[in-house]
Amino acid sequence: MNGDVAQLNSIMAGRGDGPTKIWATEYGAPTGGPNSVTEQAQATMVTVSLNVWYDKPYAGPMFWYSVRDTGTSTSDREQHFGVLRHDGTAKPAYATLASLFTR
Repeated sequence: MNGDVAQLNSIMAGRGDGPTKIWATEYGAPTGGPNSVTEQAQATMVTVSLNVWYDKPYAGPMFWYSVRDTGTSTSDREQHFGVLRHDGTAKPAYATLASLFTR
């Protein structure tokens, strides 16, 4: 999120496209399945990633992946990227994300 994007912005600027904002899409962290993080760690990542991203002059929108978990399988991490659990209840990252969207 830091080095590669800065290099991309530098290339864009060198070709006259410097004012164009770069979008950060599908950023997130799974809270279940292999290589997952705790729900609290996910909430911390929301704060850190949004603060780091929006501090950059070339930052466009950031899209968190995803709003709601798509399942409950313990072997499929793709089902656990949401800030809402599969049953619709909020993980800690939900309130964190909501508070940052209103700043």
